[in-house]
Amino acid sequence: MMWLNKVLRFFSSPDKILVNEAVSLNLNEVAVFGCGDLGLAIVQRLDEAQIKISSWFDSSIPEGEHRLLGKPIKPASEVVNMDSAAFLIIASEAYAEEIMQQCRNRGFEGRFISLETWL
Repeated sequence: MMWLNKVLRFFSSPDKILVNEAVSLNLNEVAVFGCGDLGLAIVQRLDEAQIKISSWFDSSIPEGEHRLLGKPIKPASEVVNMDSAAFLIIASEAYAEEIMQQCRNRGFEGRFISLETWL
C-alpha cells in the first residue's frame, strides 16, 4: 500500500493530501503548524472541508496577538497548551521531521498529520 501513497503523492498537491487525511480520519477540528504557502493552502482547504482550525502555529511568530486570513496565529512555544488528543497538521515538506521533534520537545502529546507520516 505504501507504493500507492507514493504514486498519489506524485499526482496530488501536498495541501490536498494533508487535508484529505484529516477528512479520512473524520476530524471536526485540527491545529496547523506553519503559515507559509503550504500552511495558507491547508487553512483554505480546511475551511472548504468545514474542518475547524483550533490553533495555528508558526515558529517565526513572536509573542503577542497576530492574525492571518482572519485567524489567530500563535508562536510555536504555545503548542504545549494543546489537548493531548489533538491532531496537528505539519504544513512543511522540507522540515516536517524537525518540526514534529520540536513540538514533542515542547510537550505536545497529540498526533501528527504530515507528509512524513503519510508515506
